[in-house]
Amino acid sequence: MNLKKESTDSKSLMDRLLDNAKKTQSSAKEELLNNSLSQKQQIAQKSDDVLTNIYLSSQKNSIYGQMLANKSEGVKTVKDAQNIEDVKKRCKSFRLRIKRC
Repeated sequence: MNLKKESTDSKSLMDRLLDNAKKTQSSAKEELLNNSLSQKQQIAQKSDDVLTNIYLSSQKNSIYGQMLANKSEGVKTVKDAQNIEDVKKRCKSFRLRIKRC
């Protein structure tokens, strides 16, 4: 009888140890999965930030390029003007304010 009781106790202990190992293993897998998901989210966020910066930089360069083209066109048209009326017309088209001479 004593032998049966010991085997039941040791089996119970073994079952508890196995259950504990399974829980530990499953919790470790969940933690690993959560870490992996958070890393993927961080990488996706960084990727989105990089793409946004690239887009905004290209827009900024485009605007500056257009401003430079407008300036050079304005300077060219003013240089090619024949009289003061031509200069005034060009300035109005570029929304510049001129003082009366």
